[in-house]
Amino acid sequence: MYLLDTSIISDIVNADSSRHKAATDFLNANELFIDQIYICVVSLGEMRFGREVRPLIAPVPTSEQLGALDQRITSAEMLAKEVAISRHVAADYARLRAAYAKGVALKQLQAKKLKSKPPELWQQDVPASRLQITENDLWIAAIALTYDLILVTADKDYQRVKEHFPELRFLYI
Repeated sequence: MYLLDTSIISDIVNADSSRHKAATDFLNANELFIDQIYICVVSLGEMRFGREVRPLIAPVPTSEQLGALDQRITSAEMLAKEVAISRHVAADYARLRAAYAKGVALKQLQAKKLKSKPPELWQQDVPASRLQITENDLWIAAIALTYDLILVTADKDYQRVKEHFPELRFLYI
């Protein structure tokens, strides 16, 4: 039924987030369907990456702050059932990425300049405002497509993907 984007997962587990109430309200409103709410391994990877690099960012966090972050990640991992990347997700990812590339970077695509570049680096001749998506977001969208889930997000970036791949369903909160 629903796939929670990283932004929503983070909002749910972080009581200090400005969107915490909206995210937890969504979760509470759907608690009867909690077995139909999913998270994906890409989101968990994004959260763990944030934790790994946090000590490198000034001001350096205290051990208590890092412990709180670790606790949020653990809570996120237990929040909902996990969906993984499969060959079917990979096929949908390829179709979604190709449709997106065709829509925003056709010249680079035709010149074979996109094959090994993630979308965030497609900026040659493409304004960053037209890209508005990262590689991980495309994987998350592909998971939603494969499993026929509604992607629950706070990121407007997915609107650009939907313009080029209308099958993507999402809900903004």
